[in-house]
Amino acid sequence: MARMFIALDISNDDKKAIANIQQQVLMPNARVIPWQNFHLTLHFLGNIKPETQLILTQKINQFVAEIKPERFSYCLTNIALFRKPQVAYFGIDHDVPHLFSLEQQLGAITSNLGFKSQHDGFTPHVSIFRKAKEIPRSSINDRFEYLLSATSFSLYQSTSTNNGEKYTASHTWPLS
Repeated sequence: MARMFIALDISNDDKKAIANIQQQVLMPNARVIPWQNFHLTLHFLGNIKPETQLILTQKINQFVAEIKPERFSYCLTNIALFRKPQVAYFGIDHDVPHLFSLEQQLGAITSNLGFKSQHDGFTPHVSIFRKAKEIPRSSINDRFEYLLSATSFSLYQSTSTNNGEKYTASHTWPLS
């Protein structure tokens, strides 16, 4: 079984730019999430069997072929904290209909395959620190804007290593 999730991809150039913003955030005693791991999770799936992964990939292939989800832009706008998992993140502008539509459509696919939602509602974000115990302080404004373009999403496998988590895309779907 593999631990997997579906996420919007972020280009390496954008990941590096986000890392530059991340460096302006003061989070003593928190663990920095490496720029290579930046993504925007659409659905966390947990541990899944290879045969379930194959069926999921086929269903998403069918969805992409039929619906042809469109490219869109979204904006990082603020710094916030999920207290229980102790994750600091860059929040997303919530006025992004294509993002919420994609999340809901993929949610219907995963739900039909028996996956249960891990959270109460969808809070789009890019995680920047783990083990964060308080709202981060920053040398940037409380509100800022960094525009990203969503051009693809992927099914990722999460693997624990001695150097932290490693995320590997097992399948990627372009947005039209």
